[in-house]
Amino acid sequence: MAPLIRRAKRGGRPRTANVREVMNAIFYVLSTGCQWQALPKDLPPKSTVWGYFSRWEWEGTIARIHHALYVAVREQTGIDAGRVHQLRLGRHVIGRDPSASIQLRSTDVSRQHAILEVSPEAVTVTDLGSKNGVLLKRKQGKTPVTGPTQLADGAIIEVGGIDLLIAHPGAQVDRALARVGEATVTRMQGAGAMAGARPGPLVPLLLTAVFAAVVAALLWLG
Repeated sequence: MAPLIRRAKRGGRPRTANVREVMNAIFYVLSTGCQWQALPKDLPPKSTVWGYFSRWEWEGTIARIHHALYVAVREQTGIDAGRVHQLRLGRHVIGRDPSASIQLRSTDVSRQHAILEVSPEAVTVTDLGSKNGVLLKRKQGKTPVTGPTQLADGAIIEVGGIDLLIAHPGAQVDRALARVGEATVTRMQGAGAMAGARPGPLVPLLLTAVFAAVVAALLWLG
């Protein structure tokens, strides 16, 4: 995560806080559920931790960490069951070909079987005219993918007999925000338009939810 966190600005007062310890404090709150003011004395004070926490949301650091760590595809079945493919934003080919971003070892998988397009809001799958198609697995059964189809966090698709689990907690957070009529501060204002604006009352809770998702993803990918 270090490359995703901005360096201290030149000039002015030098940064005195240990950023690694700030991250440790944030993870401590998320893992224990304690209140910010109940942070142990060997961690930075609550005002410092919360200051970095809110600043990183304003400038987009949380979003960058979020998307760098989260989006992944796990092979649930097949010869490589348990293997995880970490994905960045953009287009990723699923197929048997060695050049595919997500290479699957099965003769039932076409050389270029499908495309996954990863955006901050969702993962979209498109079949590339494969011989066995792509199936979206639901409780009601399997549905063939006939065009670009958005996949929610936790969705399972079947590609050539191999089940792929989609992990995109960011999409889940976005849907929760939409349900309550909120949006993250960076989505509402952008990184350069925060002057004079104040986050809504739900933002602190939602920021915590985003970091909780980061921790969950790190554990899941580990």
